[in-house]
Amino acid sequence: MTRSLLSIEVAMRDFPTIRPWTVLLAAVVSYAWSGLYFAAVAPALGRAVGAPDLPETVPASALIIAFLTRVVVAFGIAAILGFAGVHRPGIGALAGMGVFAVTMLPLMVGQAAFGPPSGSWPQFAVAVPEALLGSAIVGAIGAKAGRHSARQPILHARRPPSDLPN
Repeated sequence: MTRSLLSIEVAMRDFPTIRPWTVLLAAVVSYAWSGLYFAAVAPALGRAVGAPDLPETVPASALIIAFLTRVVVAFGIAAILGFAGVHRPGIGALAGMGVFAVTMLPLMVGQAAFGPPSGSWPQFAVAVPEALLGSAIVGAIGAKAGRHSARQPILHARRPPSDLPN
């Protein structure tokens, strides 16, 4: 039990330092991209794939919740990049798309597979480009948000004392 608690303490100490202003910037830029996408690209793409028309107006509460979810995603991607030691925007963008591919994409596929009211394949076709590029934007900016401050790598092997040379 003591060893387990000690491991948790070490893991928390090793958490990367996250710059809040960079996380906020990533969320704002990703949110702006989303607005531009759904205003300019999504209507034409939706018509091309047979998706239902987007609503003319969106309630303020939905916009606030959408922004707050961007903040959570930006923090999560920044933490992942900090643990991985990624600090270059290009690598961060690729990593952001990778995080999208293994987290959000499978959920979106599942929603589309169930069909209405959960989702549909045309809605999936409209939503994926926005979410993929939004994740790339968050990753590119988030690469500058996290720094791992531990003196040792997070994952390192320790030899038991009996294996140490005399």
